[in-house]
Amino acid sequence: MKQKQVVEWLEKSENRKSIITHLKQPMTALQLTKYTGLSLDQCSMLLGQLTLCRLVKCLNPTAKRSRLYWLTPIGILCQRKLRNDKNLPSIAKNLPDTDWELYGWLCYSHRAAIIRTLTEPMQPATIKRKAVQQNPQMKMSANNVRDVIKLFLQKGLVRKVIAKRKVHPKYELTQQGIQLKNILTEAGV
Repeated sequence: MKQKQVVEWLEKSENRKSIITHLKQPMTALQLTKYTGLSLDQCSMLLGQLTLCRLVKCLNPTAKRSRLYWLTPIGILCQRKLRNDKNLPSIAKNLPDTDWELYGWLCYSHRAAIIRTLTEPMQPATIKRKAVQQNPQMKMSANNVRDVIKLFLQKGLVRKVIAKRKVHPKYELTQQGIQLKNILTEAGV
């Protein structure tokens, strides 16, 4: 499709316009449901359509879950036009230099909850308690947290902090972990 045809196609659906308008950073379909009010199935279907029309692209196409979508240059132009029509400020910006595969992996439920909870050096049991306090519906055990922390260590998102007179280490975020946590927080999920 040519750019003019794409814009006409986009204008025919309020849901498509809503997705384009609300993409303020790379987001998953689940994150977009919170902003658009659409169901997860609708968001997934619309993101597929928008990908075919080259308005958005998947930043981690090999992922089975938590696929991240971001605007293409044509998508950015369409978003600016849609937001100008509604007298809203434009929000699309250049992508920061980030490992989007890793960020997409991090968006999965327990991983996201754990990284959001890590505000200071903590032991897995403390992380679990705070995560469950923040979201009482979350089913998580300290063993879940330990398993995720091991993965975070392998990926360089956390580091061990050995405290004097303590048997078990605490864990804190690395610079990369802090950067990804900030992006996750900006997504508002």
